[in-house]
Amino acid sequence: MEVNSNNIYNLLSANVEYRIPHYQRQYSWQQKPQCEELWQDIERIIEANTGDAPKQLNHFIGTIVMVQLQDDMGMMDYDCYHLIDGQQRLTSISLVIIALRHYVQRELELFPQEQNYIDLCSALNGLLYRETDTASGSKLFLSKADQQALESLLSGQVSFDNKPADTASLLIRNCYFFYSKWVSFFNKNRAKVPLSEQTVKPLFERLLFAQIALDPSNKDNPQQVFESLNSTGMNLTQSDLIRNFLLMNMDLETQREMYQRYWVKMEDNLKQNLADFPNSKADLDLFFLNFLTSRLGEIPNKEDIYNKFKEWFRKNVAPQYETSEDPAAADKDCLQQLCDAHTVWCRMYWSQGDSRDPIDRACYELRLLDRDVLNPVMFELLYDQHLGRISLLALQWSLRFLCSYCVRLFSMIERVSNLMNKHFTALLRKLNNTVVNSEDMYLRTLIGHLCPAPDVKLGRIDEKLKCPQDKDFRNFLCSHHFVTIQDKPYAQFMLLMAERYQNKEYSILKGPFVLDYVLPAKLSDDKSLELTEEQGWDEELIKLAGHREWSDRLGNLTLRQTNDKKPLPINKAIWLSFKARKEEFAKQLKRHVNCELQSPKEQWTEQDIRERGERLADWLLQVFPYPDINDFYQDKPKS
Repeated sequence: MEVNSNNIYNLLSANVEYRIPHYQRQYSWQQKPQCEELWQDIERIIEANTGDAPKQLNHFIGTIVMVQLQDDMGMMDYDCYHLIDGQQRLTSISLVIIALRHYVQRELELFPQEQNYIDLCSALNGLLYRETDTASGSKLFLSKADQQALESLLSGQVSFDNKPADTASLLIRNCYFFYSKWVSFFNKNRAKVPLSEQTVKPLFERLLFAQIALDPSNKDNPQQVFESLNSTGMNLTQSDLIRNFLLMNMDLETQREMYQRYWVKMEDNLKQNLADFPNSKADLDLFFLNFLTSRLGEIPNKEDIYNKFKEWFRKNVAPQYETSEDPAAADKDCLQQLCDAHTVWCRMYWSQGDSRDPIDRACYELRLLDRDVLNPVMFELLYDQHLGRISLLALQWSLRFLCSYCVRLFSMIERVSNLMNKHFTALLRKLNNTVVNSEDMYLRTLIGHLCPAPDVKLGRIDEKLKCPQDKDFRNFLCSHHFVTIQDKPYAQFMLLMAERYQNKEYSILKGPFVLDYVLPAKLSDDKSLELTEEQGWDEELIKLAGHREWSDRLGNLTLRQTNDKKPLPINKAIWLSFKARKEEFAKQLKRHVNCELQSPKEQWTEQDIRERGERLADWLLQVFPYPDINDFYQDKPKS
């Protein structure tokens, strides 16, 4: 490894190519703050190094790491380097040069005989193009998508008469940004800063960096150097580091093949789902967090995902290929595993409630609980089915059981959320340690952890996290007041699941729904809007004590489909009568939730609320059943 100081002018004046490896991320600098900060540095250098008393101001831009490429015979190619670190800075500086060249060409159109402009344009081309015996080409080669944008900028196909659209390539938008900065700068400073090679060349000579050249023949490890750098600019994501770790030590052709076959597939899958769900904030880092949680049985720190991945890889993947003649065999196998796992994870994370597939519907329903702690467990179940450890029927049954467990526990017991991370990661470790391909042992492990038998001794916390029995769950549903912010989402979820259960009309049951009440939730202070017996309300219900006792019970709750999440204002006389509310609610969720509202009933009483609550509670015991492995074997087709 050779370390030297250098400047951008010397680097780009050399007649060599600088290629971005396939494992590197695409160009990602934004106008704010990266491009603006670079331009401010450039402006300071020009102003400091021109005028009557130049200050000779330098600016250090960080480290650029490169490794010389080798041909098929292992010989060094002295005309081509891989950029291991420094892509973002070098690409952005190239955009600065292209933007300046575009400005100079515009000036040449006005003053075609101006020799300073001709010389400067030629000098800038010398920084952008490499000359060979037969042709000239770009000195910088980016990833496929970025290279197309770079070539269009170099060839002059992009016009800067108007600002590019937000959908244009990031390179084109940033190049326009630098072009607009050059226009503004010279409009303001043309008198003291002449547009010439003598002015511009010192600028790039003052942009200094530390150049690290690696020598493959000395077994310099690019990944180790890459990880140890404290680079400027945008930090690499954890998934960027993982990609580099798996691809960096492969030969170029293998890199290209593995990157396209597996990593690009994951990125494309992610982009497609993000396009379908624009409000989602999921990324590859989140996938790796869930993947490692399921594999390790512990939740890694978000900033430590890469290190935990390396530990998992070296312990679980690499040992299988210690005797392989292919040095990249473990990396290839790992990439395939990750690509398969990512497909499974996307299915889990972006499941659809109106899907014909019961697994997709089950995942969708669990996602409605909005508990991130469930994601690794759901992923583990789906991935184990993908690996052949359990059947589709066992997966469906396990997801239903997991939903029952969460609803029973979360709705009934306060302040258990902070205990669930350790509880579920312990479950993941147990599932990973079960006998391979023993479905019976797998399901019994799942049940035994969440619903331990009465004779199993438990600690205080484990006892608290045990799945509530039918009797306790029913008593809770019939007697509980769904008042708090924590209560209402579970009440809303349970009613929606009650209607979806054994109902094939999935498309109309996706929502959005909001929780509402048959008897209005609030008594009005406005005398003209008071509830009366003539409007169909029982006398005891419209008394303050009766309203407090029954308005927020399960038997009085229902759902209303809406285009927003704001409750419908009760400001119209028609909404004050039981008849009007009954007719409105009877149009929706009429199979299970609103059966009573289909009848010619003219009055809503305490007894109606009690009886409806008991019926819904009995139905919810079927929707969210207490797990019994005998039920699974009864549902399982006889072989």
